[in-house]
Amino acid sequence: MKKMYLNLLKTSNVFLVFLILFISPIIRATTCPSAVVIPSSTSFPSAAITLVCGTTNDITGLGGSGGTACGSTAYMGGNEALYVFTPSANISGFTVSYTGVSWTGITIFQGCPTSGGTCLTSVTGSGTSKITTGISLTAGTTYYIMIDTWPTPASPCPGSIILNGTVLTPCSGTPNAGLAAITSSLGCPGNAITLSATGLSSGTGLTYQWQGSSSITGPWSNIAGGTTTSYGTSTTTTTYYRIVSTCTT
Repeated sequence: MKKMYLNLLKTSNVFLVFLILFISPIIRATTCPSAVVIPSSTSFPSAAITLVCGTTNDITGLGGSGGTACGSTAYMGGNEALYVFTPSANISGFTVSYTGVSWTGITIFQGCPTSGGTCLTSVTGSGTSKITTGISLTAGTTYYIMIDTWPTPASPCPGSIILNGTVLTPCSGTPNAGLAAITSSLGCPGNAITLSATGLSSGTGLTYQWQGSSSITGPWSNIAGGTTTSYGTSTTTTTYYRIVSTCTT
């Protein structure tokens, strides 16, 4: 009975050694194939995501296999945490905020940074919390989010990130007419004025067109370049303005 116990113990030790050697290479690297996947249907703001950092500095911003430079490469010297996100819908004002250790940076790439990915935005600093500027993400496009350090500290762990943004759903039916406004209804000929509109429908597939007329009843003519909700112009004659919003989906 004693001999059987020793044999089992030896077998267990050998098994544990093989298990450790097998999984270690998987958790060490922070390359694109081993990036942590963020679900495409993540709602905003997301719950805090606890960082998972590698144990080697795999993305340095030095080009080629070292990755695309983005912001200050001094903040690409630690054992980074790398995430991959492919949104299922268009997103506006997308941000990533970080809370954790000091001397950290957040970088967002379109495409894998070690395979020619494009730098979209970066924020760095000595503080223990920071947030990226808002950017637009396109449905079906793959983005990589990297959190790294200007070591020391050796890595941004322990820390966490929160994703935020506005999911843009396709428009449908007849959009809201909204309310048009002008900075000044009176003024000298040629003075600059700004046209704006509020209460319009939101979503993808919407187009806007400002129109002008010498009469409140028309006929109306499209204003060249007046295709946003806010538009600056001037006039030397009495002119009436309106905005037309159209759902193209």
